[in-house]
Amino acid sequence: MQTRRALRYELGKHQLRAMLPFGVPPQRSALTSYLERDPAVAAASFEYGNELIMDTELVLPTGELFRTGLWASGNTPGSPMGPVRAMVNRLWTGAQGTLGIMTKMNIKVEYLPVKRKVLLYQFDSFPEAIEPLRLIQRKEIGHECFLINNFNLAALLCKDWTVPEKFPAPMIKSGEFETLRQKLPDWLMVLCLNGGPRMPEGKIAYEEEALKTIASSAHLQSYNGGQFESMLLGEMLRPWGILKKFCYRGSVHDVSFKTPLNKVPVFQKILMEFINEYNYPLQDIGIYVLPIERGRACHCEADFHCDPNNQNDVERVKNLWQEVSKRFIDEGGAFFDRPYGIWADLVYSRAGTYTQKLKEIKREIDPNHICNPGQLCF
Repeated sequence: MQTRRALRYELGKHQLRAMLPFGVPPQRSALTSYLERDPAVAAASFEYGNELIMDTELVLPTGELFRTGLWASGNTPGSPMGPVRAMVNRLWTGAQGTLGIMTKMNIKVEYLPVKRKVLLYQFDSFPEAIEPLRLIQRKEIGHECFLINNFNLAALLCKDWTVPEKFPAPMIKSGEFETLRQKLPDWLMVLCLNGGPRMPEGKIAYEEEALKTIASSAHLQSYNGGQFESMLLGEMLRPWGILKKFCYRGSVHDVSFKTPLNKVPVFQKILMEFINEYNYPLQDIGIYVLPIERGRACHCEADFHCDPNNQNDVERVKNLWQEVSKRFIDEGGAFFDRPYGIWADLVYSRAGTYTQKLKEIKREIDPNHICNPGQLCF
Protein backbone atom coordinates (compact mmCIF):
# COMPACT_ATOMS: atom_id res chain seq x y z
CA MET A 1 0.00 0.00 0.00
CA GLN A 2 2.48 2.63 -1.18
CA THR A 3 0.51 5.29 -3.01
CA ARG A 4 -2.32 7.64 -2.12
CA ARG A 5 -4.54 5.91 -4.70
CA ALA A 6 -3.78 2.48 -3.20
CA LEU A 7 -4.42 3.77 0.33
CA ARG A 8 -7.82 5.13 -0.68
CA TYR A 9 -8.74 1.85 -2.41
CA GLU A 10 -7.75 -0.37 0.51
CA LEU A 11 -9.52 1.75 3.10
CA GLY A 12 -12.64 1.86 0.92
CA LYS A 13 -12.96 -1.91 1.26
CA HIS A 14 -13.58 -1.32 4.97
CA GLN A 15 -15.85 1.71 4.50
CA LEU A 16 -13.07 4.00 5.72
CA ARG A 17 -11.34 7.02 4.22
CA ALA A 18 -8.05 8.81 4.68
CA MET A 19 -7.95 12.60 4.73
CA LEU A 20 -6.03 13.30 1.53
CA PRO A 21 -4.38 16.48 0.23
CA PHE A 22 -5.90 18.44 -2.65
CA GLY A 23 -3.90 18.38 -5.86
CA VAL A 24 -1.15 15.89 -5.00
CA PRO A 25 -0.59 13.12 -7.61
CA PRO A 26 -2.40 9.84 -6.82
CA GLN A 27 0.78 7.87 -7.49
CA ARG A 28 2.70 9.74 -4.77
CA SER A 29 3.80 7.79 -1.70
CA ALA A 30 1.12 8.14 0.98
CA LEU A 31 3.73 8.15 3.75
CA THR A 32 5.77 10.84 2.00
CA SER A 33 2.68 12.96 1.45
CA TYR A 34 1.94 13.09 5.17
CA LEU A 35 5.61 13.61 6.02
CA GLU A 36 5.71 16.58 3.67
CA ARG A 37 2.73 18.18 5.45
CA ASP A 38 0.54 18.24 2.34
CA PRO A 39 -2.64 20.00 3.61
CA ALA A 40 -5.59 17.58 3.64
CA VAL A 41 -8.86 18.92 2.27
CA ALA A 42 -10.88 16.90 4.82
CA ALA A 43 -9.17 17.68 8.11
CA ALA A 44 -11.11 20.61 9.43
CA SER A 45 -11.49 20.21 13.18
CA PHE A 46 -9.84 22.13 15.99
CA GLU A 47 -9.05 18.80 17.66
CA TYR A 48 -6.39 17.75 15.18
CA GLY A 49 -6.62 20.07 12.19
CA ASN A 50 -4.16 18.79 9.64
CA GLU A 51 -2.23 16.79 12.26
CA LEU A 52 -3.07 13.33 10.94
CA ILE A 53 0.09 11.40 11.83
CA MET A 54 -0.23 9.22 14.91
CA ASP A 55 2.45 6.65 15.80
CA THR A 56 5.56 6.18 13.68
CA GLU A 57 8.55 3.88 13.33
CA LEU A 58 11.93 5.16 12.15
CA VAL A 59 15.43 3.94 11.55
CA LEU A 60 17.81 6.52 12.98
CA PRO A 61 21.14 7.32 11.29
CA THR A 62 22.88 5.23 13.97
CA GLY A 63 20.88 2.17 12.88
CA GLU A 64 18.66 2.18 15.97
CA LEU A 65 14.93 1.52 15.65
CA PHE A 66 12.94 4.41 17.11
CA ARG A 67 9.19 4.48 17.71
CA THR A 68 7.01 7.43 18.69
CA GLY A 69 3.67 7.84 20.43
CA LEU A 70 2.07 4.87 22.23
CA TRP A 71 4.31 2.61 20.16
CA ALA A 72 7.27 3.93 22.16
CA SER A 73 6.02 2.21 25.32
CA GLY A 74 5.22 -1.08 23.63
CA ASN A 75 1.49 -0.42 23.37
CA THR A 76 -0.67 -0.92 20.30
CA PRO A 77 -0.26 2.05 17.91
CA GLY A 78 -3.11 4.54 18.05
CA SER A 79 -2.07 7.93 19.39
CA PRO A 80 0.69 10.47 18.71
CA MET A 81 0.72 11.26 22.45
CA GLY A 82 3.23 8.83 23.96
CA PRO A 83 4.49 8.50 27.52
CA VAL A 84 5.87 12.04 27.56
CA ARG A 85 2.73 13.55 26.01
CA ALA A 86 4.75 15.04 23.15
CA MET A 87 4.28 14.70 19.40
CA VAL A 88 7.97 14.14 18.80
CA ASN A 89 7.32 12.75 15.29
CA ARG A 90 6.96 16.33 14.06
CA LEU A 91 10.74 16.57 14.10
CA TRP A 92 10.91 14.25 11.07
CA THR A 93 8.19 15.96 9.00
CA GLY A 94 9.62 18.03 6.18
CA ALA A 95 13.15 16.87 7.09
CA GLN A 96 13.85 15.25 3.69
CA GLY A 97 15.55 12.21 5.20
CA THR A 98 18.24 14.23 7.00
CA LEU A 99 17.31 12.88 10.45
CA GLY A 100 16.52 9.25 9.63
CA ILE A 101 14.23 7.07 7.54
CA MET A 102 10.58 6.59 8.42
CA THR A 103 9.50 3.00 7.73
CA LYS A 104 5.99 2.86 9.22
CA MET A 105 3.28 5.37 9.96
CA ASN A 106 -0.07 5.09 11.73
CA ILE A 107 -2.55 7.73 10.48
CA LYS A 108 -6.03 8.87 11.45
CA VAL A 109 -8.87 7.67 9.26
CA GLU A 110 -12.63 8.21 9.29
CA TYR A 111 -15.73 6.32 8.25
CA LEU A 112 -16.89 6.97 4.73
CA PRO A 113 -19.91 9.30 4.97
CA VAL A 114 -23.31 7.62 4.61
CA LYS A 115 -25.00 10.81 3.42
CA ARG A 116 -23.41 13.87 1.83
CA LYS A 117 -24.47 17.20 0.44
CA VAL A 118 -22.50 19.89 -1.39
CA LEU A 119 -23.44 23.56 -1.03
CA LEU A 120 -21.93 26.24 -3.27
CA TYR A 121 -21.73 30.00 -2.70
CA GLN A 122 -20.41 32.53 -5.19
CA PHE A 123 -18.45 35.74 -4.61
CA ASP A 124 -17.15 38.53 -6.81
CA SER A 125 -14.01 38.98 -4.69
CA PHE A 126 -12.22 37.15 -1.90
CA PRO A 127 -12.82 39.78 0.84
CA GLU A 128 -16.57 39.18 0.44
CA ALA A 129 -16.03 35.56 1.52
CA ILE A 130 -13.99 36.21 4.67
CA GLU A 131 -16.76 36.89 7.17
CA PRO A 132 -19.18 34.18 5.92
CA LEU A 133 -16.32 31.70 5.96
CA ARG A 134 -15.38 32.72 9.49
CA LEU A 135 -18.96 32.30 10.69
CA ILE A 136 -19.31 28.89 9.05
CA GLN A 137 -16.06 27.66 10.54
CA ARG A 138 -16.85 29.06 13.98
CA LYS A 139 -20.08 27.05 14.02
CA GLU A 140 -18.11 24.00 12.82
CA ILE A 141 -20.52 23.47 9.93
CA GLY A 142 -19.54 20.98 7.28
CA HIS A 143 -16.38 18.98 6.88
CA GLU A 144 -14.66 19.80 3.60
CA CYS A 145 -14.64 23.52 2.88
CA PHE A 146 -12.50 25.55 0.51
CA LEU A 147 -12.54 28.53 -1.85
CA ILE A 148 -11.44 28.24 -5.45
CA ASN A 149 -11.23 30.81 -8.23
CA ASN A 150 -12.70 30.40 -11.71
CA PHE A 151 -9.42 29.32 -13.34
CA ASN A 152 -8.92 26.32 -11.05
CA LEU A 153 -12.61 25.46 -11.06
CA ALA A 154 -12.68 25.48 -14.87
CA ALA A 155 -9.62 23.19 -14.95
CA LEU A 156 -11.35 20.83 -12.53
CA LEU A 157 -14.50 20.72 -14.65
CA CYS A 158 -12.87 20.59 -18.09
CA LYS A 159 -13.68 17.29 -19.81
CA ASP A 160 -11.06 17.87 -22.53
CA TRP A 161 -8.33 17.34 -19.93
CA THR A 162 -7.30 14.38 -17.79
CA VAL A 163 -4.88 14.11 -14.87
CA PRO A 164 -1.39 13.85 -16.43
CA GLU A 165 0.81 10.85 -15.70
CA LYS A 166 3.98 12.95 -15.74
CA PHE A 167 4.90 16.55 -14.96
CA PRO A 168 5.50 18.84 -16.80
CA ALA A 169 2.64 17.72 -19.00
CA PRO A 170 1.78 18.24 -22.68
CA MET A 171 -0.17 21.43 -23.43
CA ILE A 172 -3.73 20.77 -24.63
CA LYS A 173 -5.81 23.60 -26.08
CA SER A 174 -9.42 23.50 -24.90
CA GLY A 175 -12.32 25.66 -25.99
CA GLU A 176 -14.39 24.15 -23.18
CA PHE A 177 -11.91 25.42 -20.58
CA GLU A 178 -12.00 28.93 -22.03
CA THR A 179 -15.81 28.93 -22.03
CA LEU A 180 -15.99 27.62 -18.46
CA ARG A 181 -13.67 30.19 -16.91
CA GLN A 182 -15.58 32.98 -18.62
CA LYS A 183 -18.98 31.93 -17.29
CA LEU A 184 -18.05 30.65 -13.81
CA PRO A 185 -18.14 33.07 -10.85
CA ASP A 186 -14.85 34.72 -9.86
CA TRP A 187 -14.84 32.81 -6.56
CA LEU A 188 -16.74 29.78 -5.35
CA MET A 189 -16.97 28.46 -1.80
CA VAL A 190 -17.41 24.69 -1.73
CA LEU A 191 -18.90 23.32 1.49
CA CYS A 192 -19.61 19.63 1.99
CA LEU A 193 -21.92 18.37 4.75
CA ASN A 194 -21.22 14.78 5.79
CA GLY A 195 -23.36 12.39 7.79
CA GLY A 196 -21.55 9.45 9.38
CA PRO A 197 -22.81 5.98 10.32
CA ARG A 198 -25.02 7.27 13.17
CA MET A 199 -28.04 9.46 12.38
CA PRO A 200 -26.60 11.02 9.20
CA GLU A 201 -29.87 12.74 8.20
CA GLY A 202 -30.14 14.47 11.56
CA LYS A 203 -26.59 15.78 11.44
CA ILE A 204 -27.00 17.25 7.97
CA ALA A 205 -30.40 18.71 8.89
CA TYR A 206 -29.13 20.70 11.86
CA GLU A 207 -26.10 21.93 9.90
CA GLU A 208 -28.38 23.12 7.10
CA GLU A 209 -30.55 24.92 9.65
CA ALA A 210 -27.51 26.69 11.10
CA LEU A 211 -26.39 27.60 7.59
CA LYS A 212 -29.71 29.30 6.84
CA THR A 213 -29.10 31.77 9.67
CA ILE A 214 -25.59 32.56 8.43
CA ALA A 215 -26.69 32.80 4.80
CA SER A 216 -29.40 35.27 5.75
CA SER A 217 -27.19 37.51 7.92
CA ALA A 218 -24.22 37.43 5.52
CA HIS A 219 -26.39 37.71 2.37
CA LEU A 220 -24.78 34.62 0.86
CA GLN A 221 -25.53 34.03 -2.81
CA SER A 222 -26.03 30.35 -3.61
CA TYR A 223 -24.65 28.95 -6.84
CA ASN A 224 -26.47 26.21 -8.69
CA GLY A 225 -23.71 23.81 -9.66
CA GLY A 226 -26.15 21.37 -11.19
CA GLN A 227 -24.25 18.77 -13.12
CA PHE A 228 -20.89 19.23 -11.42
CA GLU A 229 -21.99 18.81 -7.80
CA SER A 230 -21.52 15.03 -8.11
CA MET A 231 -18.05 15.63 -9.54
CA LEU A 232 -17.15 17.75 -6.49
CA LEU A 233 -18.40 15.02 -4.17
CA GLY A 234 -16.06 12.60 -5.89
CA GLU A 235 -13.22 15.09 -5.68
CA MET A 236 -13.50 15.15 -1.87
CA LEU A 237 -12.56 11.45 -1.77
CA ARG A 238 -10.19 11.46 -4.76
CA PRO A 239 -8.76 15.00 -4.62
CA TRP A 240 -6.37 14.94 -7.56
CA GLY A 241 -8.59 16.14 -10.44
CA ILE A 242 -7.27 19.67 -9.98
CA LEU A 243 -3.98 18.44 -11.48
CA LYS A 244 -5.65 18.81 -14.86
CA LYS A 245 -4.54 22.45 -14.60
CA PHE A 246 -1.12 21.29 -15.90
CA CYS A 247 -2.74 20.78 -19.30
CA TYR A 248 -3.15 24.56 -19.70
CA ARG A 249 0.50 25.44 -20.33
CA GLY A 250 2.35 22.29 -19.30
CA SER A 251 4.07 23.58 -16.16
CA VAL A 252 2.69 25.02 -12.91
CA HIS A 253 4.67 26.97 -10.29
CA ASP A 254 2.77 27.64 -7.08
CA VAL A 255 3.38 29.96 -4.18
CA SER A 256 1.90 28.10 -1.20
CA PHE A 257 1.84 29.30 2.40
CA LYS A 258 -0.22 29.55 5.59
CA THR A 259 -1.71 32.83 6.81
CA PRO A 260 -4.66 34.26 8.80
CA LEU A 261 -7.81 34.72 6.70
CA ASN A 262 -7.79 38.50 7.04
CA LYS A 263 -4.27 38.68 5.56
CA VAL A 264 -5.23 37.04 2.25
CA PRO A 265 -6.40 40.32 0.63
CA VAL A 266 -3.02 41.88 1.53
CA PHE A 267 -1.21 39.18 -0.41
CA GLN A 268 -3.71 39.49 -3.26
CA LYS A 269 -2.78 43.16 -3.57
CA ILE A 270 0.94 42.33 -3.61
CA LEU A 271 0.30 39.66 -6.22
CA MET A 272 -1.50 42.20 -8.42
CA GLU A 273 1.48 44.57 -8.24
CA PHE A 274 3.88 41.93 -9.50
CA ILE A 275 1.73 40.46 -12.26
CA ASN A 276 1.21 43.98 -13.61
CA GLU A 277 4.97 44.54 -13.53
CA TYR A 278 5.63 41.26 -15.35
CA ASN A 279 2.64 41.62 -17.68
CA TYR A 280 1.29 38.27 -16.50
CA PRO A 281 -2.48 37.88 -17.15
CA LEU A 282 -4.62 37.88 -14.00
CA GLN A 283 -7.03 35.39 -15.60
CA ASP A 284 -4.17 32.88 -15.92
CA ILE A 285 -3.63 32.57 -12.16
CA GLY A 286 -5.25 29.67 -10.32
CA ILE A 287 -5.96 30.25 -6.61
CA TYR A 288 -7.06 27.80 -3.92
CA VAL A 289 -7.72 28.68 -0.25
CA LEU A 290 -8.27 25.99 2.38
CA PRO A 291 -9.33 26.95 5.95
CA ILE A 292 -7.44 24.87 8.51
CA GLU A 293 -8.29 24.22 12.15
CA ARG A 294 -11.76 25.70 11.64
CA GLY A 295 -10.57 28.98 10.22
CA ARG A 296 -7.79 29.72 12.73
CA ALA A 297 -5.64 30.08 9.62
CA CYS A 298 -5.75 29.03 5.98
CA HIS A 299 -3.55 27.36 3.41
CA CYS A 300 -3.19 29.44 0.21
CA GLU A 301 -1.93 28.45 -3.22
CA ALA A 302 -1.46 30.78 -6.17
CA ASP A 303 -0.35 29.16 -9.45
CA PHE A 304 1.70 30.63 -12.28
CA HIS A 305 1.65 28.74 -15.59
CA CYS A 306 4.31 28.58 -18.29
CA ASP A 307 5.37 26.60 -21.34
CA PRO A 308 8.41 24.52 -20.30
CA ASN A 309 9.60 24.47 -23.92
CA ASN A 310 9.71 28.27 -24.16
CA GLN A 311 12.83 29.50 -22.37
CA ASN A 312 11.70 33.14 -22.27
CA ASP A 313 8.37 32.11 -20.72
CA VAL A 314 10.18 29.91 -18.19
CA GLU A 315 12.53 32.73 -17.13
CA ARG A 316 9.71 35.26 -16.83
CA VAL A 317 7.60 33.02 -14.61
CA LYS A 318 10.61 31.90 -12.57
CA ASN A 319 11.53 35.51 -11.80
CA LEU A 320 7.91 36.40 -11.04
CA TRP A 321 7.58 33.39 -8.72
CA GLN A 322 10.81 34.28 -6.89
CA GLU A 323 9.92 37.94 -6.40
CA VAL A 324 6.39 37.19 -5.20
CA SER A 325 7.72 34.59 -2.73
CA LYS A 326 10.30 36.99 -1.31
CA ARG A 327 7.84 39.85 -0.99
CA PHE A 328 5.25 37.62 0.74
CA ILE A 329 7.83 36.58 3.35
CA ASP A 330 9.08 40.15 3.80
CA GLU A 331 5.51 41.34 4.32
CA GLY A 332 5.06 39.09 7.36
CA GLY A 333 2.11 36.82 8.00
CA ALA A 334 2.99 34.35 5.23
CA PHE A 335 4.31 31.16 6.79
CA PHE A 336 6.14 28.86 4.36
CA ASP A 337 6.11 25.59 6.28
CA ARG A 338 7.74 23.55 3.51
CA PRO A 339 10.75 25.73 2.65
CA TYR A 340 12.67 24.18 -0.25
CA GLY A 341 14.73 25.80 -2.99
CA ILE A 342 14.89 29.57 -2.70
CA TRP A 343 12.25 29.40 0.04
CA ALA A 344 14.79 27.66 2.28
CA ASP A 345 17.21 30.60 2.01
CA LEU A 346 14.41 33.10 2.60
CA VAL A 347 12.98 31.28 5.63
CA TYR A 348 16.03 29.93 7.44
CA SER A 349 17.99 33.17 7.05
CA ARG A 350 15.27 34.82 9.15
CA ALA A 351 15.23 32.09 11.82
CA GLY A 352 18.82 31.86 13.03
CA THR A 353 18.11 30.37 16.47
CA TYR A 354 15.74 27.74 15.03
CA THR A 355 18.21 26.85 12.28
CA GLN A 356 21.08 26.49 14.77
CA LYS A 357 18.98 24.26 17.04
CA LEU A 358 18.06 21.98 14.11
CA LYS A 359 21.73 21.58 13.27
CA GLU A 360 22.55 20.73 16.89
CA ILE A 361 19.84 18.04 16.85
CA LYS A 362 21.25 16.74 13.56
CA ARG A 363 24.71 16.36 15.13
CA GLU A 364 23.28 14.42 18.06
CA ILE A 365 21.07 12.11 15.97
CA ASP A 366 23.50 11.67 13.06
CA PRO A 367 27.05 11.95 14.46
CA ASN A 368 28.56 10.34 11.38
CA HIS A 369 26.66 12.59 8.91
CA ILE A 370 25.37 9.72 6.75
CA CYS A 371 21.72 10.83 6.23
CA ASN A 372 21.47 13.24 3.31
CA PRO A 373 24.55 15.19 4.47
CA GLY A 374 24.61 18.93 3.91
CA GLN A 375 20.87 19.13 3.19
CA LEU A 376 19.36 20.05 6.58
CA CYS A 377 18.06 23.63 6.22
CA PHE A 378 19.41 23.37 2.65
